[in-house]
Amino acid sequence: MTGDRVERIRDGLARAGWKVRAGDDSFGRPGVLASRYPAPPPSWVDFVDGLVECVNPDDTAWFLTRADYAGTSGAAFAWDVCEQLSLESADGTDDEPAVRRFWDRHLPIFLSVGGDYGYLALVVIGTGASAAFGPVVQGFAPDWEGTTEIAPSFEAFLTRLDEELGADDPGGGVASWLLL
Repeated sequence: MTGDRVERIRDGLARAGWKVRAGDDSFGRPGVLASRYPAPPPSWVDFVDGLVECVNPDDTAWFLTRADYAGTSGAAFAWDVCEQLSLESADGTDDEPAVRRFWDRHLPIFLSVGGDYGYLALVVIGTGASAAFGPVVQGFAPDWEGTTEIAPSFEAFLTRLDEELGADDPGGGVASWLLL
């Protein structure tokens, strides 16, 4: 993904009323991600690289940034809040190992708390050395593990986001597509 495309998408989100703030820090995958997930797709790294904040107009949905994953953003919700809530529900039941396995294969990249709590995640496909990220899925409370694929890859997700931002009502299109 080129810097021009990243800039166009970020500008489009800003025109749609989102608070988009970039900084100087490069993404540099935080240890919490490096120890648990395969290398992220280059297009995702390009999108979040240097991103400090990317929040919808109501402050109820946002793309996760390096500071979120590193635990230094000051956000009220941790990057893995959906996993934490799911584990609380499964605590002491036979479901707990399955919940852990699910989240080991789903990396949240976006959170929404405006209505039903929801998330977007990159899904790990394959195992071992062949593990890589595949589709982007969407999930909501209370069935966190019941997901719907919204794009076959992060690159395809960005293509659709770029299209929505180029529409007559970019804010409404993005909100409707992401069910905000």
